[in-house]
Amino acid sequence: MATLAYNLSPKLEEYLEKIESLRKQILLTSIPPKTELRLKWEAVLNRVFWSLSLTDNTLTKQEMTNLLSQLGIKRLGPAQKQVINYKKALDYINENWLVSSLQINFPSVKKLFEICFKGIPTQNLGAINSVKKEIDYFLEYLQTGKENPILQAGIAQIVMIELSPSTDGNGSLARLIPYLFLYKHGYDMRGLLVIDEYLRRDVVALKAAITSVRNNKNLTLWLEYFSYGIAVQLTKALEDIQKETDNQIEAQKKEIVVSEIKKDAPAIFLFSPNLLYATTPKIKNITLKSVSAPNERFLYINDWYIETDKVWKIFIKN
Repeated sequence: MATLAYNLSPKLEEYLEKIESLRKQILLTSIPPKTELRLKWEAVLNRVFWSLSLTDNTLTKQEMTNLLSQLGIKRLGPAQKQVINYKKALDYINENWLVSSLQINFPSVKKLFEICFKGIPTQNLGAINSVKKEIDYFLEYLQTGKENPILQAGIAQIVMIELSPSTDGNGSLARLIPYLFLYKHGYDMRGLLVIDEYLRRDVVALKAAITSVRNNKNLTLWLEYFSYGIAVQLTKALEDIQKETDNQIEAQKKEIVVSEIKKDAPAIFLFSPNLLYATTPKIKNITLKSVSAPNERFLYINDWYIETDKVWKIFIKN
C-alpha cells in the first residue's frame, strides 16, 4: 500500500496560503461572460494537450484544437480517440462533481477510466481492477479526515501513480484524479487551472518528486512540488484574466473616443476657416501664398523690407 504520511512543512504552508489568496482573487475578478467562456475553453484544451503530451500521443496542439472543434474530422485513430475521450472525462468531472457531496470511491475512478479509454484496445479495466481493494481503502481513508482539498488532490494523484505506475493509461488517469477532488470541494478555480502544464514543462522535476516518495516513504516533498505547481498555474491564470480585462477596458475606451470623434467630425475635419491678415503699406514685398495655419504667414518674412538705399533702375521691376 502506498504511504500517506507527510509533514505540514513551512514551505507547504506558504504555498497553501498563496493558493488561497490567488483563488480569492480569481473568484472575485469580474470577467465578461464571453471572455470567461473562451478562457475556460482554452484551459480545457491546454489540460488535454499538456496531459497527453506526457503519453505517446503525437498530435500537435493545433491538431487537437481542430479535432475538438470538429474541423476536418475524417477517421479517428487511437491518438484522436484519446484526445476526444480525455476531453469527455474532463467534462464528466465538471458536470457531475462540481461542489458535490458524494464520496469519491472506486466506481468513481472506474467511471473515469471507462470514459477516458473507451474504444482504445491497448487499455482495459484489468489494470485498474487489480488494485480495486487498495484504491477503495486509500480513498476512504483520505476522505475521513479534513485535509485541505489541495493536499487531498495531490495525495490522490501520487497514490494512483504508485498503485499502478507501469501503465501509461493509468498515468493519464492519475492526472485526472486531482481535478476530481478539486471540483468536489469547489476548487475548480472557475475552470481555469491547468495543472498538467506545470507537470509537463519540467519532466525531470516531476520524476524527482515522484521518486522522493518512493525513496523517503513520505509525501512531503511531493506535496510541496504539487502545491507550488498549482500556485504557479493560478498566478498564470490570474495574469491571463487581468490581461483580458485590461484589453476589454482599453477597447471600451477606444470605442468612446471613436464615438466622440464621430460626433464632432464635421467641426473637426470639415470646417476650414478663411483667415484675413491686415498689413501695413510701409512693409514691402509681402507675399502670402497658400496659408493653412496662422504661423505660415511668416514663412517668407526674409523677403520683407521697409527701406532701401539706392537701387539701379535695371533692377526695378516695371
